[in-house]
Amino acid sequence: MTPPRKKLPVWIHPGEWIVASLLALGALFLHVTFFTRVGALWRDEVNSFDFASMPLGQAHALLRYDSFPLLTTVLLRGWIKIDTGPKARGDGIQIASRVLSVATGRATLVFNVTPGSTQVFVESGSVTAVALEPPLSPVTVSDGQFAQRAANLPITVARALPAQFLSAMPRAFRDNLPPLATRFAGQDAPPGRLREASYADAADLLTLPRRWRAGLVRRFEGRTQDAAFRAALDANLLQHPEWDRVLHPEKYLPPPEPHADDETKKRLSATEGNSQ
Repeated sequence: MTPPRKKLPVWIHPGEWIVASLLALGALFLHVTFFTRVGALWRDEVNSFDFASMPLGQAHALLRYDSFPLLTTVLLRGWIKIDTGPKARGDGIQIASRVLSVATGRATLVFNVTPGSTQVFVESGSVTAVALEPPLSPVTVSDGQFAQRAANLPITVARALPAQFLSAMPRAFRDNLPPLATRFAGQDAPPGRLREASYADAADLLTLPRRWRAGLVRRFEGRTQDAAFRAALDANLLQHPEWDRVLHPEKYLPPPEPHADDETKKRLSATEGNSQ
């Protein structure tokens, strides 16, 4: 008598076969689509092309998504005048304070930062101004217009230049900027060392918005050896919490491994509990 034939175990059920087949067909479709439609540009090159094709206002509002954003000059306080020149290629420049950022391709502008507000006067051309907190709605400031913004307030634009702004503006900024780039080309003037920086010297940098503070811990970490600098950092830790790891490294140590005696006691306790 022939013994009954044993059935082989079923490792994959029919439903799982169907799912696996659909996934394989989907992967094959994606590969074929990629190879038939792939272009000659890398992703970052496509991204740069898309930004270059946008109107300046739209591009400025979306800069936080750009792989290679415009080089930004951050003014902590004081005055700066910028003249792109009549032959500027329109590549775009950007200048910002804590509360306001402006970008332009061709313009002459005066930018002023005080503890209470940021102000910009467009002498010629136009700029796109954006608040650095939501809502990030861009505002166009045109030839002869004046714009300002204080923290947590919207941007205001006016045609008249305030007398207070005009009287406080450096007198040299009322004239056209002389072209001095060729005169100082190739001349290197390294800054001279005066003294070690105090916390008051560096406070404006250390309390900038977080996206601009990358690298500041490494730059000023050596100053934590100074008791006054370290105490000021600790007192203002809420404004730059990334310093907590430097000032209080003990809080970030890994938990200690249990000793062998402790493990033995735990096993004995567990054994006694089971026996009861």
